[in-house]
Amino acid sequence: MHTATVGKVTSKVENITPEKARRMLEMNEHNRPMNERIVLQYAAAMTDNRWDLNGECIKIDSNDQICDGQHRLKAILVSQKTVPMLVVRNLDPGAFDTIDRGYKRTVAHILGRRGEKNCTALAGALSWLWRFQHDKIRRQSISPAEYDILDVLEANPKIRESLHVGHPCAKVLNPSISVCCHFQFSKLDPKLADHFFEALSTGNDLAKGSPILLLREKLMDIRQKRLHYAKYEVLEIVVKAWNALRQKRPLKLLKAGDN
Repeated sequence: MHTATVGKVTSKVENITPEKARRMLEMNEHNRPMNERIVLQYAAAMTDNRWDLNGECIKIDSNDQICDGQHRLKAILVSQKTVPMLVVRNLDPGAFDTIDRGYKRTVAHILGRRGEKNCTALAGALSWLWRFQHDKIRRQSISPAEYDILDVLEANPKIRESLHVGHPCAKVLNPSISVCCHFQFSKLDPKLADHFFEALSTGNDLAKGSPILLLREKLMDIRQKRLHYAKYEVLEIVVKAWNALRQKRPLKLLKAGDN
C-alpha cells in the first residue's frame, strides 16, 4: 500500500479490522459524543459491502488522538467488518480546530455531480419516498443513508417527471413534498394528480368545499401565521386532501393524524 509523507505527516491506506478500530478508540483520551444514527448508517453500508474508499480519511495527531473518524471506527466495530481506509497520522494536535469547517456535502450535491436537475427538491422527494416505502413517515429520527436515496432513484426513475410541480407549488408547499406526492398520486391517476397540483399552485376555479381549496387555505394559513406543523404533518394533510378528491368527498376540516 502506498504511503506518502509530508514532513512528519504520513498517509496510508490501512485495513482497519474491528480489533484495530477498538484499540484506536480506546487510546483516544477525548472521545466526543457520537451520533448513533450516523454510526448505524455507516455500519449498514459496511455490512452491505457498499463502503467505498473515497479519499475520506481517519485523522490522528502526533499524540495518537483521533482528530476525525470516530463514527467510522465505531461503525467498523458495530458491523464487525474489516474496511480499508486512508489514515493520516502525526498531525499537529492543534489541527482539530480546523477540521470540518467546510460546507457539508449533501445528497443534492451528489445528484448534481451526476447531472440531475432540481437536485434539492429531488433529494428531498427521494427521502420522503424512502419513508413511504419503509413506513417511517413520522420517524423523523431515522433518515435514509445516501446510498438508500440513490437506490430509490434507480428504482423509481420516473420521479424525475414529477419535478415540474415543485417550483409552481413552492409558495404553499415544500417542493420535496409536492414532488414526492405527485409521483405517488400519479401512479393512481396521472391526470387528476396534474390537476391537483396545478390547482393547488394557482387556486383558480376551486369551488367551496373543494378539498384542494381547503388544503390551499390551510397551507397558506400555516405559512402566514407560522403555525407549528412538522413536515410529516403537512404531508399527511396533502394526502388526506388527495384522497377526498379521488373519492369526490367534500371536506370541512383538515388536520394531521388519523382523525
